[in-house]
Amino acid sequence: MLRPSAARHYAGTYSFTVQANVGSNPNGAPIVVTQAYTVVIAAAYVPPVYISPSSLPGDTYGSQYRQDLTASGGYGPGTYTFSLDPASPGPLPQGSVF
Repeated sequence: MLRPSAARHYAGTYSFTVQANVGSNPNGAPIVVTQAYTVVIAAAYVPPVYISPSSLPGDTYGSQYRQDLTASGGYGPGTYTFSLDPASPGPLPQGSVF
């Protein structure tokens, strides 16, 4: 089995030639067989990931705020990370956890 390692990672069209030396003829000349191949590697389909809700509701200053987020789609279990918007840098409000 031939496994061109680069083709596993990059979509595209790949051409290669296989050459087999199958011995020699009665005169001692080598018998060589070559075959050209082209293989098309399609890009892997990655199912989209959705995070719900798509926006967070507002709240009132001084009240407890809680909003659950869920993710669906993609492959297998995932993990959440949290980052602040670079347009409004700063820490989370005091007492906030994620």
